[in-house]
Amino acid sequence: VLALRSGAYDYLLKPFEDLELVTTAVARAVEKGLLVRERDALVEALAMKNRELSEINAFLAERANRDGLTGLYNHRYFQEAFARETALCERHGRDLSLIFGDVDHFKRFNDNRGHQAGDMALFKIAAILQKCIRISDVVARYGGEEFVVLLPDTTKEDARVVAEKIRAAIESHPFPGGENQPGGKLTISVGLSSFPEDGREPDALIQGADSALYAAKSSGRNVIRTHG
Repeated sequence: VLALRSGAYDYLLKPFEDLELVTTAVARAVEKGLLVRERDALVEALAMKNRELSEINAFLAERANRDGLTGLYNHRYFQEAFARETALCERHGRDLSLIFGDVDHFKRFNDNRGHQAGDMALFKIAAILQKCIRISDVVARYGGEEFVVLLPDTTKEDARVVAEKIRAAIESHPFPGGENQPGGKLTISVGLSSFPEDGREPDALIQGADSALYAAKSSGRNVIRTHG
């Protein structure tokens, strides 16, 4: 029993007077060895399939969170991330800022250059946004030509520096057809709000940033305005 528990396939009693018993025991051992190898191979194949399935599921989950045109996070993911971050700020007393940007006169750009050129411009703006932020920040396409950037552990003053970096990078980029825009460039207007001075809930912060964006649009565009 101890030998079997230690991994022995079978046993024979001495003396080995019946060679058929020996042959049968050896055949059983070989068969069991083959079965064990087949089992191990199946287990490994199953583990590989499970890894592949996990990778596929992770890929699909990531794709579900992304905007199809720009590759940025989509509106739904942004709302979920915003809710998590505000809860963390409330619990730990951390700073949080929100950048709300809208491409200036984008309808005019689409009318002059066509929607395909407009899509290419949005794609490039998304790339510029990603270059201007940290890994810990969340940038998303809010809808149409509107973009949002969530900046954890960032005061309003520091967020304004990031917003200016974004505004200047877009203004200086040579978008094809940008010379036909007002001012001769494709630009973006930006509104800012921060936790907790402008609100403690996502809706209040979005409304604050949106109001600041409206002020930026009303004061000539291609500028940054803060709420409050």
